[in-house]
Amino acid sequence: YNVMNINVDAPKNTAVGHSALKVVVGSSHGLNTAVGYEALRLNTANGNTAVGCYGLRCNNTGNFNTALGRSALLENTQGFENTAIGMQAIRDNTTGNKNTAVGYRALVECKHGSSNLALGFKALDAAAIEASGCIVLNATGGSFNPSDVSSNAFYVKPIRTASNSNALYYCLLYTSDAADE
Repeated sequence: YNVMNINVDAPKNTAVGHSALKVVVGSSHGLNTAVGYEALRLNTANGNTAVGCYGLRCNNTGNFNTALGRSALLENTQGFENTAIGMQAIRDNTTGNKNTAVGYRALVECKHGSSNLALGFKALDAAAIEASGCIVLNATGGSFNPSDVSSNAFYVKPIRTASNSNALYYCLLYTSDAADE
């Protein structure tokens, strides 16, 4: 129902699910794949793949994005070349580019940051970061303090067990400033 409902001159699109790829206008807005309820619903771009309900739902001009999982890249409007794998991965992104998140709620509140890599359950889930160029490995979930997140950094949150419950919350292993280069 409502699959590619407003599909005008858009070539080579595939949609399965209620309101998937509902709005597709223009001959250059093709090569999209949407599977799931409202996946790529507002899309007017090309080369995007969304599998899961609400995946890339608000995408407008963002090209070459991949969203796998419920609400992955949900709010993306202009961001391009993002990859979100997992429920709500990079959910709040609007204009950030070239981000990769793998895991439930990984980079969920990152709105404008670019070139970030977040791996793990809830990796940077509550940090509404605007930083770019970060690599985050998060084995157990939980949040970093947003004020501690800076651009061009590598973060690891160690696994906490009963024997090391006082383990360091996170460890900044590497950071680089443009002045150092």
